[in-house]
Formats: sequence, C-alpha cells, structure tokens
Amino acid sequence: MNYEEIGNNIRFFRQRTGLKQNELSDIIDMSPQHISHIESGQPLSLTTLVQIANALRVDANCWNWKVVISKKH
Repeated sequence: MNYEEIGNNIRFFRQRTGLKQNELSDIIDMSPQHISHIESGQPLSLTTLVQIANALRVDANCWNWKVVISKKH
C-alpha cells in the first residue's frame, strides 16, 4: 500500500470538496494534525480510510489509484 499516494488522493478530494483539514477532522472526530500526517503519507487504518472516504463522499476503493492532478494554474 502506498500511503504517500493515498495521502495525496485524500488531499486532492478534500480540497475538491472545499473542506479544510480542521473541517474534515471535525466531521470524522479526529485531530487536524492527524489529517495532516495522513495527507503527508503516514500509515492509516482501514477504519480511518473508510471514515474519510464517507466524509468526502468518495468510494474507498479509489484511494490507491493515481489521481492525475493538472499542474496548470
């Protein structure tokens, strides 16, 4: 499991939904620091992954694919 890729995908979908880390952390009852660590590639439990996916309304199975993020501004 590539936790860095999962963290990048979580950040991408969180930002796409317009949530800040502290807002997501409130929804899933977790500290903003823990969300930051997860988005930075720290390991996370399957339970946490599912909680985040549900909060962001994303299929939990998509976290391990590469999200193609346009670098164009």
